[in-house]
Amino acid sequence: MVGVLTKRAWLELQGLIQGEPQVVTSRLPLMMLPLFVGCFVCRQLDVPGILTFFQLLAFSVSATTLIDLDKERGLWMLAGLLFLMWAGISLSWVYGTTQDWLRGVAPALTIKIDVTFSLLIMHSHVKFLWKVVVRNFALR
Repeated sequence: MVGVLTKRAWLELQGLIQGEPQVVTSRLPLMMLPLFVGCFVCRQLDVPGILTFFQLLAFSVSATTLIDLDKERGLWMLAGLLFLMWAGISLSWVYGTTQDWLRGVAPALTIKIDVTFSLLIMHSHVKFLWKVVVRNFALR
């Protein structure tokens, strides 16, 4: 029983990481309130993690917006716009972070971990948006 639950949880986590539309649209909209609270708590306590919470919150907002991707035929345009926006933000953020680290601007280790996790989440977000564009465009 535990092995089956663990395997199912692992498959869902893998689907979230890979940006699978079925998994993302079924799980992330339920997490919006806890993620908002996490952003608020990190900000009030001035602890690292706000970037990760914010990226997860943005990912869940996109998932909530695109929840009807199999029914609405025009969502590929919105997903494409969001894809271009988040891909540009992701590339500029990776470039800026890499330049800072190469120049020797070294933030604390906790900030580096927070930035790394938020970039990984942003990468999954961009993959999800691209998959929605391709899948929804096929409906037209």
